[in-house]
Amino acid sequence: MQALSAELSIDHLTDDIIDLLTHTNMRFAEAIRSENFYAALKIDEEFHQIIVDTAKNKYISGLISSLQAHVRRLFYHNSIVLTEKSIEEHKTIIELIQQHNKEEASSVMKENWLRSIEEYYARNLEQK
Repeated sequence: MQALSAELSIDHLTDDIIDLLTHTNMRFAEAIRSENFYAALKIDEEFHQIIVDTAKNKYISGLISSLQAHVRRLFYHNSIVLTEKSIEEHKTIIELIQQHNKEEASSVMKENWLRSIEEYYARNLEQK
């Protein structure tokens, strides 16, 4: 759903949205670098929500909203996996959206989510 949102958002893109995404990613980077991981998680959620909102698809928005509560609970109660790689992926997503490159924006958005999930599971396996 996140990947599809990235594709659909391109048709509704404005300079203000690009500025908001860029500023949100800067706040995200600051939170990660200061090791304020709970703030980083919240800001990461804001970043992705901007893209979802920009897609202007109420069905995707509703589904993601429902699933986000579960994702949030999983990360808050277990561990948080947000890294410098996430910052760079966000920058790439912004660039690809600006370039109206739907296929690549979708691909990087998907990779951003899947990599975080894989890192989360790898860390939890190491802890056991």
